[in-house]
Amino acid sequence: MKARRPARGVDGAWWPRSRDPEAEFPELVLVLSSWVGPVRRVTYHVDDWDAAGREVISEGWPVALVGSATIQPNTVLVTGTHQRERQLLVVPPSVPGGVARAVLRSTAGPGIVASAEEMLRSNGVLSGLRGPDEVSGERPLMNPDNGSRAP
Repeated sequence: MKARRPARGVDGAWWPRSRDPEAEFPELVLVLSSWVGPVRRVTYHVDDWDAAGREVISEGWPVALVGSATIQPNTVLVTGTHQRERQLLVVPPSVPGGVARAVLRSTAGPGIVASAEEMLRSNGVLSGLRGPDEVSGERPLMNPDNGSRAP
């Protein structure tokens, strides 16, 4: 995660285990609450994720889930209190580990202002979240200090 919000581009990156918002977003909400305060809403590109309800409960508080066709594909926008927001590039869950880690590292630089699509393409990832799920094994959530995959 970048310490300061860039003028354009994304604030960091995230590599979920699946395309299921109700399974993935609660953990993301917990991590990002230290950056945006209590998370009120997660907006995601509707074509990138499985169908979901309108909200998810994370640590006892409701978080609105908003599927939108207007948000940039392969991103999520997490909104906390006082409209504090963080936009994350979403590495598709089917991307192999080495490539996914390269994408995560490519977003961490302070001067990086490329779009999510540009960063994915520059690392050889051309498709969105939809596609065969090739994930196996446990993968930890991102490291909130630097946007990399937690050990």
